[in-house]
Amino acid sequence: MTLQMIGDAFPKVADVDHDDIIVPCRECGTDVPYKSSVLAFFGNEKRIVVCDRCCEEADDREKQEKAYKAPLLPLQGLIPQYYLETDFNKLPKQAQTIWRYGHENNPPIQQWNPKQSRGIYILGASRTGKTRTLCTLLKRIHGEGITFKLFEAGQFHASLNDAKRSSFYTRWRDDVISYPVLAIDDLFAEKLTETVQAGLFEIVEQRMGRKLPILITTQVKRSDAIKQFADPRRGEAFLNRLKESCDLYVTNQNQLQETIK
Repeated sequence: MTLQMIGDAFPKVADVDHDDIIVPCRECGTDVPYKSSVLAFFGNEKRIVVCDRCCEEADDREKQEKAYKAPLLPLQGLIPQYYLETDFNKLPKQAQTIWRYGHENNPPIQQWNPKQSRGIYILGASRTGKTRTLCTLLKRIHGEGITFKLFEAGQFHASLNDAKRSSFYTRWRDDVISYPVLAIDDLFAEKLTETVQAGLFEIVEQRMGRKLPILITTQVKRSDAIKQFADPRRGEAFLNRLKESCDLYVTNQNQLQETIK
């Protein structure tokens, strides 16, 4: 078929240099300003039209899929060896319960899907199995080919402070925000400086916006966590974001009456 014949197959519409028609987005139905000449070139097929928001969401999904398929590092370099050797049957009873049966209306931790946007918040006293339960979950998702980043107790504060004092903070922050799964062990165990407060708030906020989950363990009750913030209102706002984005699990229900709720 000659170029002339191909050209004759499309309607003759004068080219325009501006949007002169309205076409619904094929994904969400939103009205999109469009050029009639471009639509005519594609045989007036309206399903070629996609709004900017749907395009951005598709790009984000593609980036996440690529991240999930990134080459995996050896598990031994991601989780401390003594947690890799955890015997699940020797965990405290409540830790086994939240793994197998969940907590209140929240599903069993063993059923957690790493591609869902809601994270996990494990609250409990020392030596109640919080970290070992978290690492058991990380081992499972690693076996499913999902990449993650674990900050052990105290590491997040130190790493953020080091990054803030360097020239690569933006790169560090973007890496932390972009991990398919981010895990922070023993959050609030150390005093939150204003630098850590700001960085933590920014990371949680942006991961929520990208619908990427955070896994957290902590010994600190809500009221005590809020006290670590210079401005209690900022502390309230931060804990509310964790409540909104994470499911709560408690490893010693009887001893801890006040929870993230």
